[in-house]
Amino acid sequence: MIAPMFRAESLSVELAGRRLLDGLTLEVTAERAGLVGALDAWFGLLGGGASLVGGTLELAGLDWKEALATGHAAVAQTAVGFSPRFRVEDYLEAGRPWLASQARSRVNARRSLEQLGLGEFRRTPLGGEGSLVRQLAGLTLAMLTEPALLVVAWPLGQLAEQAFARYGAALGRAVHNRCWMAPWYASAPLPAERAWLASLSTVVWVEPSAALQLPSLPEGCLHVLARVTGKPQKLATRLAEQGITSQLLGGNAGLIVTLPRDEQGHPRTDALLASCVELGLGLTGLEPLDGRR
Repeated sequence: MIAPMFRAESLSVELAGRRLLDGLTLEVTAERAGLVGALDAWFGLLGGGASLVGGTLELAGLDWKEALATGHAAVAQTAVGFSPRFRVEDYLEAGRPWLASQARSRVNARRSLEQLGLGEFRRTPLGGEGSLVRQLAGLTLAMLTEPALLVVAWPLGQLAEQAFARYGAALGRAVHNRCWMAPWYASAPLPAERAWLASLSTVVWVEPSAALQLPSLPEGCLHVLARVTGKPQKLATRLAEQGITSQLLGGNAGLIVTLPRDEQGHPRTDALLASCVELGLGLTGLEPLDGRR
């Protein structure tokens, strides 16, 4: 793709009077990207409900509204708002009005199911097999227009291991030779989920008005967001002296620290906590950012 996959310029988004993004500028050129944070903003705007109140947003080189309306970009998220007795093929037919003139016929909808290896789900009720069928139906609906960019709502932590393996097989077919991005903010308890996160070419942490590309993770490490009272630059300098990598967020919002994991997979925070005490900084928040390893 020549144009950036995702470009936001001074982007502001509101939902029910709440400002979710406030002047965010971000450009993503990688073909497989993850956005950590601001899920309400991305899926509220792209899926309906939230409003763009300032700035611009482009998806795969087009204005976001045009990209979605023409099927140049599509959002794959769980099928909601339909009776559990509704069959997958009926759901795909009902989705036609949202896809306007780009929607395929019932025959092509079936063909899309076959292309994703989901032919046996054609007559399955949406309420069958837990949430897996709704996830697969939503993925197929997004693929009806063969979009240049697929935005995926990952069901991390929502499916059992066997169900996620089935979802992952379909997703693998969907994103083959296609640009895709996945906003998420959840743990990845399954090895298969972590393998998908590890496949991303870039991961960007998003705050309401700032974004930061996360560095690659050394084996056995984890990114955490540390929020402190005072100046986080002092903490970053002290951590660097101990060989601990960190990146500052804008506006004294905090810093992203790369910490080793302990035997249970949790971040080792001893050095971080000791540095805060030594510098007289209060640690007001500490949260893992992704589960890529």
